Amino acid sequence: MDRIYYEILKQIRRRCQIVLLNFYNEIWSQGLLPSDWKDVIITPLLKPNKLQDVPDEPLSEQTLRTVYIKGQDLNLASPSKILPTGYDCKIGKPDQTDCKGNTLCIVCRNEEHKQALLKVSEIDGKRIIVNIPWSLQKRNKSQTDASQIAWNKGVITRVSLDISTEDVKAETGVIWAQRITKRAYNGFVPNAAVIIAFEGDLPPTVTMGFMRHKVSVYIPPAIRCGKCQRYGHKTHQCT
Repeated sequence: MDRIYYEILKQIRRRCQIVLLNFYNEIWSQGLLPSDWKDVIITPLLKPNKLQDVPDEPLSEQTLRTVYIKGQDLNLASPSKILPTGYDCKIGKPDQTDCKGNTLCIVCRNEEHKQALLKVSEIDGKRIIVNIPWSLQKRNKSQTDASQIAWNKGVITRVSLDISTEDVKAETGVIWAQRITKRAYNGFVPNAAVIIAFEGDLPPTVTMGFMRHKVSVYIPPAIRCGKCQRYGHKTHQCT
């Protein structure tokens, strides 16, 4: 179907459109996809002037020791309040200070000094906010996201409607399970297909009771706009 463009589908007869719609709905509801649909070619669309696979530049040693302080009730960057009373004895003497707008930029002496400064919540009875540089926040977030284990979702079929998702989790040892529903005249009703998730690779089969179920890769339903009927976005995002 990849070579049948949307403009062609718009020109076919209404009867053919209904047949195709029923065909797709049956596939999504049953969770049984043709083998050819599981092999795709993904072409990234990069933003203008954005290079691909360019690693982030290493952060300087000074950036790693830098923190930013912003006052909630006063402007710490004003000349008269750049070093409040008792500043040195409360947070220690820094290597360097500078004004960045209404924020005070401090280069700490070492990592211990930085961690102690990040715990300070007030100076001279005034509330302050202490943050690390945005570039360091971005790097830390990227490292945290990379360390998280992604779920791998599969789908099993011919699961009796009498078996709940909790029973599926207990029998198969999956971390998450959800039964697929299909639209009926009286709303959505469950069918015999169940989506399951593993932290590691998908096993070829799972066993529940005396039955063995084949695990197929779960491919979520395509997002389709109800306004232009194109795929990839929702109605409120349509332009």
